[in-house]
Amino acid sequence: MDALESGSERAEHFFQRWRRFRSFVGGATKHHVTLDELPDLARLEIFKRNEELLDASEDLYLVVARLRLLGAADAANFLLEAYDDVFVFRDPVILESQLPSKESREDARMKVQSQINRFHEAMSRHYLAINKEQ
Repeated sequence: MDALESGSERAEHFFQRWRRFRSFVGGATKHHVTLDELPDLARLEIFKRNEELLDASEDLYLVVARLRLLGAADAANFLLEAYDDVFVFRDPVILESQLPSKESREDARMKVQSQINRFHEAMSRHYLAINKEQ
């Protein structure tokens, strides 16, 4: 149970950092197309949020491995899918300095949120199964 809780907490931390990154990028993109067009402070803030996101993502592969060992492969897969969708959104911003359109931001938000919801549902099933065994 402790390993599930630890994995869930780490995943939630990553999801929170994703929301912060996406939110700030969304606010910055209202009047700009590229990262280079942003004022220095806004650009630095995006890089700061990116660092927070990267820090939160560092041990997600360990979380995935532990979840799989615990028999929660479905939750692990949803976490990986959310991770992939986050970085599909993040990479053009950071690596290519391209700020996403409103439609792209909303599409990314919906894709990632769908995976987060599926992750939560899978984790709930595993928590319930453990509680029934005890």
